[in-house]
Order: sequence, then structure tokens, then C-alpha cells
Amino acid sequence: MDEIKVVPYIPDEDYDNPAMVVDFYEFTMANCLFLHGFKDTTLVFDMFFRKNPDAQGYSISAGQRKLTRFLLNYHFNAQDIWWLRTKGMSEEFCEYLRTYQWKGDMYALPEGTVAYPHVQMVRIECDLVGAILIETYLLQTMNFHSLIATKATRVTGLNTHTPRSVMEFGTRRAQGESAGNDGAYAAVLGGCQLFGRDEVRRGGQGCGHRSAQLHRVLPHGV
Repeated sequence: MDEIKVVPYIPDEDYDNPAMVVDFYEFTMANCLFLHGFKDTTLVFDMFFRKNPDAQGYSISAGQRKLTRFLLNYHFNAQDIWWLRTKGMSEEFCEYLRTYQWKGDMYALPEGTVAYPHVQMVRIECDLVGAILIETYLLQTMNFHSLIATKATRVTGLNTHTPRSVMEFGTRRAQGESAGNDGAYAAVLGGCQLFGRDEVRRGGQGCGHRSAQLHRVLPHGV
């Protein structure tokens, strides 16, 4: 029996190309269809949802800004292509992705507007490979931003025309650094007036928060 050499996978924590935020089956599906001559076939798909969260009567459509930036900068680099080759993708497909740029069309509701079930939030018209490979990132981005923005409109009272000042402070409970930034952005869309994330402050108003620890050390203020 031949010896099987196993190379352990060690994640590169400094690596960040959002084009690789893909469920792996989408690569294998795109590779298969590419080899069967469908790479120039135009595919159209709509992103919508079936039910409002928490059985409420509306949702806020958000995430379009980040999604647009993602599509405009969409590319694969040499490290991506090397990894795909090690996972069994065909040489023809890898060479195609090496110079691939997303050239489709995106139609979407304006970010921050009200959306309802079964109404398209985003429509994508693109070549088959590009349409397949962006699906995971599109769903992740639109779902997360819309969920936070919708919840924020209820917390801040915008949905009942009784607005109140609310500070977003969710980064410490977010699932990762990017979720903290994205959550703060979506919360502001939903009506939050202040936020605690330093990186987000560069584009808006900081929170002026005084921590409980500081209060215990200096109970009379600073």
C-alpha cells in the first residue's frame, strides 16, 4: 500500500480575501459546469426572505453597501488558486479564476428601506460561475445586516414613531471582529445614535461611554 502523506491545515490568521467566503460545494459545482461549457451562460437569481423575524410586520433591507464594494473588488489571488488546485479543481477552471473579474449586474432595494417577505431585496444577473460563487457572501452579508438593522428600529422606537437615544455596544458579544463592525453599521442604519467600536467612530460619532470599572475607581467622575 502506498504511503499517504497528510499535510495539516494551519489557518493563516492574517489572510483575508472575501471572495473565498464560499461553501466548498459551490466551487465544485462551478468547476463542473465550467468544464461542460456553461461558463458564459447568464444566470439570474433573486435574494428574498419568506418570513419577517419575530413575527413582526416588516424588515429593513441592509447590506447593499458592503455587497457592492465586495463585487467591485472581486478577485482571486495566487494563494487562492494554489489552494483550489490542491483541492482538486481543474487546471482550466483555476486558470479561468486567476484573471476573473466580476462583471455582472446587481439590482437592489436602497439600503435602509423597508422590505417585505417574497419581495426581492437583491437581484443578480451574471455569468454562471460568478453568480454561483458569490451566493454565500451575498446571503451572509444581507441576512446579518438586515437582521441587526431591523432589530435596531424596534429598540430605538423608530417603528412606533417614539424615537429614543440608544447606544450600540455589541462588539464584545459579536462573532468576530468583522461582525462587530458590520453590526455597529447596521445598528446605526436602524436608528442607534452612538456606538462603542473605535474603528467605526472614524466615520461617525463616538459613544462617550464611561465603563463600570472606571466608575468604581473614580465614582465622582473625571
